[in-house]
Amino acid sequence: MCVPLSHAPGRAQVDFGETHGLIGVVECKLHCFSMTLPHSDAFFIKAYLAETTEALCDGHNCAFAFFGGVPLPILCDNTTIAVARICDDGKRERTRTFDVNRRGKVALTQS
Repeated sequence: MCVPLSHAPGRAQVDFGETHGLIGVVECKLHCFSMTLPHSDAFFIKAYLAETTEALCDGHNCAFAFFGGVPLPILCDNTTIAVARICDDGKRERTRTFDVNRRGKVALTQS
């Protein structure tokens, strides 16, 4: 049986993945930030040397610029930088240091 998926417009999903790549002639592990818009199948990917708060914030800001706006809501998939825990209903509780404001900039709040 195949169940077709349906996604509302304006929603985004964010995750990090890992791959290996070359920087110059040196092979290294890269951490890839990805933001997808599942309704349109649009995507943005940027590689970083580490999965850090700075990479997550920069990835969001670069994706907002790439897409020309801020999709709401944004579901951060299981990255411990942004997601403190996943609730029984599937909603994510954000970490205290991560907050995306509605003007499209990613800001760090004090712990």
